[in-house]
Amino acid sequence: MTKRRAAVNLAACVLTALAVEVYFFLPSGSSVNSRVTAAAFQQIQQGMRRQLVEEILDGPPDREGHFDFCFHRKYAGRNVESAEEPKPNMGYWYGPDVQVWVLFDKDGNVCIKSLSPNPSRQPSLWERVLAWFP
Repeated sequence: MTKRRAAVNLAACVLTALAVEVYFFLPSGSSVNSRVTAAAFQQIQQGMRRQLVEEILDGPPDREGHFDFCFHRKYAGRNVESAEEPKPNMGYWYGPDVQVWVLFDKDGNVCIKSLSPNPSRQPSLWERVLAWFP
């Protein structure tokens, strides 16, 4: 084997190893908060202030929205551009395995809470390796 061929083979091996490392060890997908868990969800109680919920879930929501039963019932099927849109009262937090959403009332207290699996969860290294085997 010539020196040139050996150098090409070595470069191919190094590039392959680098690609495998990037695939398995660099974080994929969006960042998630490791404190958003089912246990943290259980600490959230109806009537709790928004500030305390943000302390439990380690920060403000990843995404906010608005939901108001009266607003949607009153303006359902109508042009709502002229209606004054209320401020966001729904927060979404995303953890490694779960997502939490909390609906706050007009005073900023927990009204409804929900826990569900995180739809954007990425498989772990071990899960990816196990997927190779039938």
